[in-house]
Amino acid sequence: MMISNYRQRPQRGSVCRQCQVVRIFIIGAVCATVFAIVADEQRHYLQMVTPMRAALAICAAGIVGFIFKLIAWKLQSSSAALTDDHEPVAPQATASEEIDHKPSH
Repeated sequence: MMISNYRQRPQRGSVCRQCQVVRIFIIGAVCATVFAIVADEQRHYLQMVTPMRAALAICAAGIVGFIFKLIAWKLQSSSAALTDDHEPVAPQATASEEIDHKPSH
C-alpha cells in the first residue's frame, strides 16, 4: 500500500509530482478524444496499429529505458569509485559495548 506524502509541501513555484501526472493524463485523454473525433474518416492509416503491436512497443520502450538507466548507473558508480579518496569508516560500537555492560538476559 502506497501512502502519499501530504505533509511534504513542494517549494514555491514548483508543482508536486502527483499533480503533474494527473495533468499529463488529462491532457492525453483530451488529445485522444479530439483525435478520435477529427480522424474519423482517415482511420485506414491506423490499421497497422493493433493492441499486440502497441503492447510490444511499450515493452520494448521499457526494456530500452531499463538498459539506458543501468548503463548510466554503472557509469556513475564507477566514476564515484574512482573519485572516492575517503578512508573506510570503522563501525561504531553499540551503546552496551561502550559502557561495558552485558545484557541481563
